[in-house]
Parts: sequence; structure tokens; C-alpha cells
Amino acid sequence: MTKGNKSFQYVGGMDSVQIQLPNCGIITCDHGVTFEVCAEDAKILADNPDFAAASASKSTKDLKEVKE
Repeated sequence: MTKGNKSFQYVGGMDSVQIQLPNCGIITCDHGVTFEVCAEDAKILADNPDFAAASASKSTKDLKEVKE
């Protein structure tokens, strides 16, 4: 986890959602999969009952590399 970033999991009722945050842009959040956002955007998600804070050590979503 990068310093200042916060980890969350989508715990809402759908399999996956896309959200648009002011600093991180558009993020696809799969149900139960941990993802990171910057501290500013974390304040927004912290107030939303469909997202729960997650431990960084439990991160299960890897960044996909683009191969040319």
C-alpha cells in the first residue's frame, strides 16, 4: 500500500460496480475484492455503507500489466 492510500472492499448487493472519484477517476469494484484509493477519496468511501475499510495485507486485486 502506498503511503496515504487506504484500502476498501465493495460489500454492497451487486457483483461489481463502477464508481468515479475526484482524484482516482473511474474504478471497477468487484464484490469482496480489496482495492486502494488515495486519502482524499477514502473520505468519500468511508461515509458510504456499500464500502468497508480493508486491511492492506489482505489485498487481493493485482494491477494488470499491459503487454504490447
